[in-house]
Amino acid sequence: MRNLKKLAVVGATAAMTMAMSMVAMAATDVTIHFKNAANWDNVGAWAYEGVAFTTQVMTQEQCPAYNPETGRAIWPGAKLEAEQDYDGWYTATFTYEDLATNGGVIIFNNLVADTKADTASGGDDTDDVYLQASPLIKDSTKKKQTGNQIIKKGSTATEYWCDFDGVIPGSTQALLDTKPASYVKKASTVVDNVAATATSDKTIKLTWDKYKGAASYNVFYYNKKWVKVGSTKTNSFEVSKVSGKKLVTGKAYKFMIKAVKNNKGVASSNEVLGCALATPSVASAKNSAKSTVTVKAKAVAKADGYVIYRSTKEKGTYEMIGATKSGKVTFNDKTAKKGKTFFYKVAAYRTASGTKLLTQMSAKAVKVKVSK
Repeated sequence: MRNLKKLAVVGATAAMTMAMSMVAMAATDVTIHFKNAANWDNVGAWAYEGVAFTTQVMTQEQCPAYNPETGRAIWPGAKLEAEQDYDGWYTATFTYEDLATNGGVIIFNNLVADTKADTASGGDDTDDVYLQASPLIKDSTKKKQTGNQIIKKGSTATEYWCDFDGVIPGSTQALLDTKPASYVKKASTVVDNVAATATSDKTIKLTWDKYKGAASYNVFYYNKKWVKVGSTKTNSFEVSKVSGKKLVTGKAYKFMIKAVKNNKGVASSNEVLGCALATPSVASAKNSAKSTVTVKAKAVAKADGYVIYRSTKEKGTYEMIGATKSGKVTFNDKTAKKGKTFFYKVAAYRTASGTKLLTQMSAKAVKVKVSK
């Protein structure tokens, strides 16, 4: 097994001959970004404080195989996590105590272990127990290792990048403290925040966030397969028919949006349910008891209940404060403070797949001054 002693002997030569030290970054967190176009799987890294590999800086939490009795990682050290927004890049953060005095070295490799601990170079039976229990691939033939990567002398940066471009370098190279051109955030493949709101008992309005670069959007509904409803150049679309048929009041429909660029779909939204319902109105609202306003919605066909909204200004922002139980039209707002004036609106809902499918809010608000 390749442990600290062996790695120090085998891999340290180039780094030690440089005898480099770094400007003070006492107790500093340093983030490393790594990419290799050869597509190494399960990438890991050795990180040391001291160019002579004197102190390992990976924490137990970072190491996929760790011997707490000896306080050291078992090959290959800290696991680098794949970066979600940057294709092919991995990252890990290490804490150094005094880089100015001791220097530091990073060695990148894939997460492959020896089949057995190497007792000849300092390993022991305990090491082997932890090694076998670790999730590391036990295949020495798959091992790959870079040369020594040294943070550039004189730098005080806390973030570094290394793109090998498919090549495993030979001896020693400095890490970059500026982003390389290849560190580019990948384009999102998701159309965000799609929502479906009933605008009448025969129409549903779909809205979503604009997708950067999209020339248009295709709207689909699901009926055993995805069927195109229509297209739009804006980020909203009102549906009144699907497959040539008018929407059925109270029926739940499943929709999805696809962004189009250069006549090609480039991003899709999550599925969203919508239901055509008439927009309700507030039948009445009054201060019925101490710190209580009773709001009654005017019933609409096929609604399972009603959502109540409140604002302190007629044309202000309305916040949802609660919903009636199934089949009920009356809601008691028990948070209405005496001396305050509130404005109330309502929306209807129908429940499908455990989700409340809403209408738009009522156009007219009802004003209530709380006097008791």
